[in-house]
Amino acid sequence: MRTARRSTPIGYLGASHLVELSGLPPVRLHDLRHLAATLSLLAGHDIKVVQEKLGHSSRQR
Repeated sequence: MRTARRSTPIGYLGASHLVELSGLPPVRLHDLRHLAATLSLLAGHDIKVVQEKLGHSSRQR
């Protein structure tokens, strides 16, 4: 995740603070990573491409 203003990476504490401010249930950064991969696959992106973006050497369940 990156900030909109300076496009700098958001660390764990910054992300946790944003989730808290949003009023949403707690979410881990790993959950967001998994969500992004799932949405990419549902959008029709090739599983090999998604796998490489995640840095996985093999498809995992």
